[in-house]
Amino acid sequence: MKKLLLLAAFGIVGLVNARTLELKISEKQTEKSKIAFQLCGVSVTYYDGDGNVTGYDLITSDQSSLENCQMWQSLVKHRLQKAGFTLTAQ
Repeated sequence: MKKLLLLAAFGIVGLVNARTLELKISEKQTEKSKIAFQLCGVSVTYYDGDGNVTGYDLITSDQSSLENCQMWQSLVKHRLQKAGFTLTAQ
């Protein structure tokens, strides 16, 4: 009877330790997968030949760093130029 109780006690302690270890592994995995994204945008105002505003557009994207945001903004400007628009910075 004592051996059975001792065996049951070791089994319960083993299960408790296994659960604790499993939670620690899960916490480490979630810490590694945290990547911050920030909203990056380009505001576009469309004008006609007389200088009147004809439209407005806000183009946005999630980017992980300022450098990536600036590269994405350059790409948007390039695509607008390729589509035939004239760009001016204001």
